[in-house]
Amino acid sequence: MSPLWLALFLALPTELLPAQSGAIASWELTLGHLENQEFSPTKGHWKAKTTVPAEFLKDSAGNSALQFKNGTQWLTIHSNIEKKELPAKKWSASAWVAIDQPQTWGGIIGAFEDNGSYERGFLLGFRNRRFCVALATEKNQRLHYLTSEKDFSLGVWYHVAGVYNGRELLLYVDGKLAAKKTNMKGEILYADTHQFVLGSYKDQNENYPLHGTMASAAIYGKALNKKEVSRMAISGRKSIPEIVDGLAAGKVSGMGLGELQEQVHQAIDKGVEFLLRTQYRDGSWSPRIGSYRNGMTSLCVLALMESGIPKDHPAVRNALRFLGEAMPTKVYSAGLQLMAFAEADDPNLIPHMEAITHQILDWESRQTPGLWGYPSGRPDLSNAQFAALGLWSAHKKGIFIPKEVWERLVETAVTLCMKDEEEVKMNNKKTGSHKRVVEGFSYYARDTQYPAYGGMTAAGLGILALAEICHPQPSAAMKRLIKRGKDRALGWMEHNFRVDSVPGYAERLHYYLYGIERVGSLFNLKLFGRHDWYQEGAEFLVGDQAEDGSWSHQSQHHCATGFSLLFLNRATSPTSGTEDRKLTGSAQVQKDGAVKIRVTGKQTLTMWLASIARPDGMDHEKTEFQPVEASWILNEETIGTSPLNTSGDSRLAFRYTLPAPGNYQLRARVRFADDLVLESQAFAVVAIRSADVFHQQSLRFRGRNLLARARPTITASSKESKGNWNPNKVLDALQCTGWLYAKNDLKPWIEFKCPRSTKAERLILSPVDATMDEEGRTDTIHRVRVSLNDKDWVQEFDFPADPLAELEVSFGQSLRIKTVKIEVLERSKGTKWPNQGGFAEVALQ
Repeated sequence: MSPLWLALFLALPTELLPAQSGAIASWELTLGHLENQEFSPTKGHWKAKTTVPAEFLKDSAGNSALQFKNGTQWLTIHSNIEKKELPAKKWSASAWVAIDQPQTWGGIIGAFEDNGSYERGFLLGFRNRRFCVALATEKNQRLHYLTSEKDFSLGVWYHVAGVYNGRELLLYVDGKLAAKKTNMKGEILYADTHQFVLGSYKDQNENYPLHGTMASAAIYGKALNKKEVSRMAISGRKSIPEIVDGLAAGKVSGMGLGELQEQVHQAIDKGVEFLLRTQYRDGSWSPRIGSYRNGMTSLCVLALMESGIPKDHPAVRNALRFLGEAMPTKVYSAGLQLMAFAEADDPNLIPHMEAITHQILDWESRQTPGLWGYPSGRPDLSNAQFAALGLWSAHKKGIFIPKEVWERLVETAVTLCMKDEEEVKMNNKKTGSHKRVVEGFSYYARDTQYPAYGGMTAAGLGILALAEICHPQPSAAMKRLIKRGKDRALGWMEHNFRVDSVPGYAERLHYYLYGIERVGSLFNLKLFGRHDWYQEGAEFLVGDQAEDGSWSHQSQHHCATGFSLLFLNRATSPTSGTEDRKLTGSAQVQKDGAVKIRVTGKQTLTMWLASIARPDGMDHEKTEFQPVEASWILNEETIGTSPLNTSGDSRLAFRYTLPAPGNYQLRARVRFADDLVLESQAFAVVAIRSADVFHQQSLRFRGRNLLARARPTITASSKESKGNWNPNKVLDALQCTGWLYAKNDLKPWIEFKCPRSTKAERLILSPVDATMDEEGRTDTIHRVRVSLNDKDWVQEFDFPADPLAELEVSFGQSLRIKTVKIEVLERSKGTKWPNQGGFAEVALQ
């Protein structure tokens, strides 16, 4: 079309433009067409009714368009339209829209049902960040979704059109064919009636309003051809308002900062409790412990420390002890272990950190320097980022890292792992609309298998930031590479930013979110474009947390929870972490009696005298009537006394660790200076298991297992054949595995015969239920018989009352032992695996 004809075309009155040619109905969603919160149609007789008072995007030229905000606005064309009123054989729909927020299901124009196998009608909409069209036909009996191949930009105007010509379903974006589906025969399949709406993905049981702006919409009883769609895309652009701040409808409203911060604290508390409940008595967390022995434990204990759990907490000490017993065998595990050790800030760990650092340096790929494998196999950027994180942690502790390592990391990442270069339109409040070249990072060097995607782009950016921090004096060439990579990749993150899924490729979401946190913290960024990354990510994680306190991705609860806690705590920031988190139970206060008790704690109780009232009315503040001693009585047994006159504070606390969780009766007996004795009423105290007690008790029994070193032959009365429950597992130094006797085994036993005798002073028997979460899962063993050296030494022993407690059998002296046999004499049935039980570990020490 010549410029002259184009000018004449654009000068035509609105009613003659092709947007209304052949339309059944059309609407201009502008100020001039709104009356009493309804938009009058420019074609047809259906008005478009707003759900909330209309707000508009306006510009200086007088153009306007309806804003759809925060899931409250959509337009109802007809709440119960009959199928005879809708196009039957051919159909088209078009609209001018700008989307601010991606959605899994988004609607622009729709009259449809998508409920399981019952699928009817038509939809013009979007999925995540790609426009789509969906239509059901009599032949196919279901909705066919057709999606564009390219993402749309947020806050940018697009003309979108869907067309069905009786043979094909077509999708146009800005006048160009974006997707096409053939073999679509038959009339459009409708329900008897439909809800006909604009601006939402809405059927009988779903309603997902869009967040953005719409300027116009229309449906047709014909199939628009390519030329007609192209003309619409050209002609309509002159009447849409300009978007100058990158948001068509304003920021998506979220929680206020105060409300969000409180919910973040609660989410962290719940996540910490989940990790503590699922930590094994040897200090480990079990997922993938066989192939990544130290990886999950490093991630979880790092998350605990970043969440404010004190470094001297027994759970932390136990985890660090576990990590110190063996070297990591994978790059992920090694990097995470260095991060955990650095956070622990213990000088005694430096030699171990040095050994792991040398291991990581040795694992660098010879074929592709600057990348790491697992450490074997094809090297990739994901392993490289955890190698870099580990080396950064070592650098912070003064461990030498050759500068050439950082140079190779940067060069390989930027020159070999960046891909999908694209020129995109950006909107900025200060600079307005402009074009920018963006490029992301991919998994492999010269990758032909995967696209650039969120997790790897965050990984690449993290590597560039760490190299800037750790390289003593980067060259001009290295600085140029870092700048190029940073500018393009940050542009990619801004253009593709989202927190509810991974842009570019479906992979581990929480791993990606932790990557966002690293990039935001390392580059000191509050925003990616217009996105407040922490606010949006924290809001998502708070809403996505499970009732048990975990987050999950494909059943990987610990991994997702660890990464989520690192995000919420802004773990990469120099000011990360919170004040020491107190893991105490809520206070329990006695309401009646002359002497009232106050108790806090879970299993280790702190007890006070909340108040004292002498029945004789004497002032107990006076020396001659002052209380001098309190005796504490638990289940009719005196557990201790506390003096009350030394500090002048009659509420002086007394601490006591209960042997096991459960219900207890507590009383306080107070003696006064004049020998008056008062006693409180019995106070019911409910004690719940505490992680500090559980791990403090566990630490007593951790140490070298002399029985495992003796390499005995192991036999048992029976065994559970599946999983990690073979008798040999009781000597693998892991509490997440062990021996389970079979359900029909009435007299379970396990026996060890060593080729040579070994000297030991005690035997430790660890129940197979080995985390706070596993309590009662299998049979609780109450009594065993232990035989040494073919019954030369035979005794029976009762297990502690706590079903998770380990049994210590002390020999009273150092004995030479060649055979050990343990017989289960008494047990009670488990709740999840009844009539099955056994031992996680059997140890001689």
